[in-house]
Amino acid sequence: MKLHEHSHPWPLHQRQSELELRRQVSAAVAQYRSPNFDDDLPLTSCSRLRAHIVPFDGQGKTGPSCQIEVKDFDERGITFHHPQPLHDRRALVVLEGLNLDRFAAEVDLSWCRFSSRGQYTSGGRFVQLVGETA
Repeated sequence: MKLHEHSHPWPLHQRQSELELRRQVSAAVAQYRSPNFDDDLPLTSCSRLRAHIVPFDGQGKTGPSCQIEVKDFDERGITFHHPQPLHDRRALVVLEGLNLDRFAAEVDLSWCRFSSRGQYTSGGRFVQLVGETA
């Protein structure tokens, strides 16, 4: 059965944006997990990846930026540790590392847990890329 353009539930530009997001996240994951990194280092090693978030509310008002420790990320989303609770459901996540070009994306935060170590762990899915100026 051939799928017609108008039968898809999302407009073409939205599907192209989604494909570009997936392509860039896949490239970032591949760079991050490249064999050039020391496999003995844990995924959360600060020497491997620098990251911070900027939370924002439904009106686009940003909150204070804070450093995060990435626990894991893949094509679907990201899990990270942070020192203070996040009160907003959206955030800009910026990742930078030795083999990783600067990567910035909006994340829909869907969960948060407080650990016995006195820090928070949150996670969510990537929803859209953000320009290089982030």
